[in-house]
Amino acid sequence: MNSTTTKEETTFQAVCRKYISELEEEGRKSYATLLERNSRYFAEFIKGDILLSDITPVLIDGYSRFLKVKKGVGDTTLGMMMSRTRTIINRGVKQQLVKYDVHPFLNYSISTPNVREVDLPIGVFNKIRLAHPKEKKLRVAHDLFCLSFYLGGINLIDLLQINFKNVDVLEYVRTKSRNTTHGTRTISFSIPSQAKEIIDLWMNKNTGRLDFGYKFSYQNFSRYLTRSLAALAKKLGITEKVIYYSARKSFAQYASEIGIPDGIIDYCLGHSDKSKGVIRYYIKVRQKQADMAIARVIDYVDNPEKYKEYIELRSDIMLMRR
Repeated sequence: MNSTTTKEETTFQAVCRKYISELEEEGRKSYATLLERNSRYFAEFIKGDILLSDITPVLIDGYSRFLKVKKGVGDTTLGMMMSRTRTIINRGVKQQLVKYDVHPFLNYSISTPNVREVDLPIGVFNKIRLAHPKEKKLRVAHDLFCLSFYLGGINLIDLLQINFKNVDVLEYVRTKSRNTTHGTRTISFSIPSQAKEIIDLWMNKNTGRLDFGYKFSYQNFSRYLTRSLAALAKKLGITEKVIYYSARKSFAQYASEIGIPDGIIDYCLGHSDKSKGVIRYYIKVRQKQADMAIARVIDYVDNPEKYKEYIELRSDIMLMRR
């Protein structure tokens, strides 16, 4: 540890406050709110603050029991809170504020949250995609939903930050993965023509960003979009749950069904890169593969019958391998 680093800078709350400030500056207010909540719970458990160096595996087990017994949190929230705690500790390690002989989370396993089953059957998805709603809120919901799908399952917070002016090849880093211990991955692919039509319709000519004429905060606009998508689904007679995330999940599901390699799907979605050093994952190849993958998935939803025999054959081969 740097000798000039004061003890005040090496406490759990100090690292947490600094990270929350950075997140708020980047517009990641939802994640900042979760960190702030966990910070309050941890301070309540500790009865104040604690040096990072004093956090032990025993203390981490105690905090987990505190959350379950005293705060009454469920398994999903418990996993989120413990994950945020580990994030702060790992930031301290990364910034060389602390060094552990035994990492506090060495023996603690954070439960993986259940995968949200919100992908849509292709018939239902196309019912939304091919709709032409007249009401503005339904058109906004429809177009954003389709844009996410056409742009490889892009998240809403990333989509609204992009300057599309004179852009044919989209390059961005997911807001969610910035400043993580896994590093950042730049996603790069050509914008499909289907997406360009929607972008041209809503793009502000001055800023290059999508502009729907609202003055909502991001959180309020996200809620507005969720309600609008539900209204669109109801109007179309769809009984399945439809949220913005359904576009991302459906993109991944369809890509898998038609045999797109997992590594390419992960790249399009912006998942962390765990295969560094393999030549096929160099940036230039990634973009070409992403372009082909997105084009194939769009072709699949346009012409599902063309892929029916291939999907059935692939399913049979997978069953034989089990």
